[in-house]
Amino acid sequence: MKTLRLSEGGWVLVLAAAVIASLLIWALAPAVLRLVDRPPGDGRTIESYGFKTDNPRLPDSAPIQIALQHRDMVPVLEAPPTIIDATEASREVPRKGPFLTSGDLVIGVEHEGLARAWPLLLLNVHEVMHDDFAGGVVVSWHWPSGATAVYERTIDGTPQTFGVSGLAAGGGQLLYVRNAEGAAGGEGLVSQFTGQSVTGPDLSLKPVPYSLTTWGQWRQAHPETSVVGPDQAMLKRYKKGKPDTWFNSSRLLFDLPVPEGGPSPKSPAVVLEAPGETRTITVDDFPADGALTVDVGGHQVVLNHPEASHHIEVDAPDEVVVRRGIWQLVHSLGY
Repeated sequence: MKTLRLSEGGWVLVLAAAVIASLLIWALAPAVLRLVDRPPGDGRTIESYGFKTDNPRLPDSAPIQIALQHRDMVPVLEAPPTIIDATEASREVPRKGPFLTSGDLVIGVEHEGLARAWPLLLLNVHEVMHDDFAGGVVVSWHWPSGATAVYERTIDGTPQTFGVSGLAAGGGQLLYVRNAEGAAGGEGLVSQFTGQSVTGPDLSLKPVPYSLTTWGQWRQAHPETSVVGPDQAMLKRYKKGKPDTWFNSSRLLFDLPVPEGGPSPKSPAVVLEAPGETRTITVDDFPADGALTVDVGGHQVVLNHPEASHHIEVDAPDEVVVRRGIWQLVHSLGY
């Protein structure tokens, strides 16, 4: 069999082989790097995630469970990608429509006469956002457990950043404070719902009063509000990130006990905390018109549960801490 020499055209085969090899390296390199450099966690054992998990401060009904394949799978935002005003957020864009419609849900905070909104359509993807607004806050929305929360992100005078652990307790997200030196390993776990550490050193995040409401209602009450805008590189993910199908199904991610005869596991609930008193409100507590007024620690709280809504609207003074989540989470954590 005659061998094809370079001078007789063999160089074409060599060049083709080199091109194919380069394409394979280019295509496979990201996957290889993810396997080598990805954060701790193997999706099978809790210990592989590298956190302190001994002696958890949790009720037996809320065991630590694996939620994601590894820690930091969620694209947490270290800072807002853009800040826009209310007019821009509602402006009609040809063939796209507005960034926010009046019925879109937002988390809103008012501080010293200023207001800012974090749209859930972004938090569906990022789940955790860091912001310097109001002295520095961390805003979170964990859609599988229906839990929203806003906390001060400064601990003992130092601004902190939070990561998503990939673990859950009672079906609720567990966060962690990132090590200052950046190395992963040995961190304690913090409940996104309660703001309390559940492993490692005792830590209690300070809640920031916030509203969970529609963009139309928030803008009407705060016409000069600023709004956290999208990361342009993630526009396709935002479109696919809506959890409506999840809330409209009966499927649950975690096998946890929920008492029979009460609300459905995925129905919304709120925990109201004031000095000396804590009250839990479920959808079963609302009258037919969907409006309810309760007293918590001497403070009047007005609640509304719009028909077919996946959230409960709460109007409470700053002295009352409001914690939101689905009934499965609230019950599992012992409320």
